[in-house]
Amino acid sequence: MAQGDYTKAIAKFSRIGKNRAIKPSFSTPEGPQHAAEIMAQHLEHIFAASCPITIDSINNAIAQLPRRKAPGVDHLTIEMTVPLTYNLTLILVHLSFNYAGDGVTLPYLGE
Repeated sequence: MAQGDYTKAIAKFSRIGKNRAIKPSFSTPEGPQHAAEIMAQHLEHIFAASCPITIDSINNAIAQLPRRKAPGVDHLTIEMTVPLTYNLTLILVHLSFNYAGDGVTLPYLGE
């Protein structure tokens, strides 16, 4: 098989796999309005309490980051962020508390 044919075949298999993937959805037999009400009640319950992300959990997450590694595409190493831990923690707690209910996805900080 020529290299071009192999590449096309791999691309075709990838498309087939993506189309077969189960797409998540939330529905109930009672209809979409009922499903929306259940989801709204769930979110009210989740976000009714105080902020689940605490200063301690952020500090612990920063302390557990691997040394001498680039944690993401920004190429900021942990050695650059450690001196800013206090300021970063305050900003992250503020953002997580104020924007968690606005559809913003927050990363898992692991405890």
